Amino acid sequence: MKKTLFKLFGDYTFLFKNPHFLKIYLAQALSKFGNQMHRFGLPWIVYDLSGSAKLMAINFSISLIPGAIFSLIGGFLADKKNRKNILIIGDFLACFFCLILIFIYYKSALEVWHLFVLTFLLSSINAFYLPTFEALLPNIVKREDIVQANSLFSITTSFINLSGPILAGIVIGFIGPFYNIGINALSFFISFVLILFLPYSKLSYQKKTEPQYSGWRNSLKYIRTQDWLLYGTVLMCGVFLGGGSIGSLIQFYLRDNLGLSGQMIGISFALFEFLPLLIIGFAAPKLSKIYSYESLMFVGSIVYSVSFIGLGATTFYPLFIIVSMLMNASLVLMLISWNTLKQQKVPNNLLGRVSGTILTVQSITFPLGGAISSLLVNYISPRQVFITFGCIVLFCSLSILLTPFPILNKKDRNRRKNII
Repeated sequence: MKKTLFKLFGDYTFLFKNPHFLKIYLAQALSKFGNQMHRFGLPWIVYDLSGSAKLMAINFSISLIPGAIFSLIGGFLADKKNRKNILIIGDFLACFFCLILIFIYYKSALEVWHLFVLTFLLSSINAFYLPTFEALLPNIVKREDIVQANSLFSITTSFINLSGPILAGIVIGFIGPFYNIGINALSFFISFVLILFLPYSKLSYQKKTEPQYSGWRNSLKYIRTQDWLLYGTVLMCGVFLGGGSIGSLIQFYLRDNLGLSGQMIGISFALFEFLPLLIIGFAAPKLSKIYSYESLMFVGSIVYSVSFIGLGATTFYPLFIIVSMLMNASLVLMLISWNTLKQQKVPNNLLGRVSGTILTVQSITFPLGGAISSLLVNYISPRQVFITFGCIVLFCSLSILLTPFPILNKKDRNRRKNII
């Protein structure tokens, strides 16, 4: 049975035979788990100190700002400086800032603004960290193994997203929210130690065989001249715009429109977030051998937009769960395909800047979608907002249909068939 599953979904064990990938994988998994603890612990502390739901919302908004400001700089540094140093410094500073907050707390001097500062600092570090991590993966694994690596990260994220909130709630309930911050500090420290033992040669930021691009102007020129990159960015802008709408209204929709209790909301999130992430994480490598990443992204965007519209068209709970699962499954498929496409096609000495530019655009469109939907909900129902944004995503997808982006050429199709 085990061999059958490996044959169907792909065997990931070969990745763990690579000691450098194993260190990066464990470091990322620990960081993501620690961030889940932080994500639930910090708003709780804000509310304990202030008793204000508005300040909790402000804290969340602060976490979105650095991505739009610092991702470009982070991408530039990822191409100009050693990527290992960036990751080491990022983990060290994140651990240090968490420990400072804990120290202030035990000195009984903690105020809400301290939490806002920590949120901004950690989000800023993450804005430097993400483009660096995306750029280093092709230095760690073979080009043909990148999709398996991205899929494995997706599978791991699904388990962390499921277990993280549960453990965070247990910690908050039994020993207090500040222990969540301590767990986050510990996760950053272990990640720091793991990356410290990576060889510098494995995280080199340039290869002599690749074309050299100096400065942002030539990098932007590269993006403009690569149709797949330009069209893919437009497509993902529409997707993240819609994602911001879902992120800002989904809990309100579940509670007020579907009338779900807090327990049922938690179960619903587990169903339509955990299962699609897990299934597509396993299936993506197999699909990528049959279809091009561009085709997977285009089809995924169509399914995503139609599911988005379906989300607003129904209040029947079982149908809502099915539609939500389709929507999240298509989103995960697009993200895996998009990340792999960039990591395989973009020259490695330019990958940091390209990733930083795209992350900046995404960091703007996601909160923009949330802000627009928050305004619209004052005039129309959440269901109508979802249908509106679903139509916007569908328009972006259909506009890409008129370009060469979703077409799977014969040469690519034959190459992929030979791999199977």
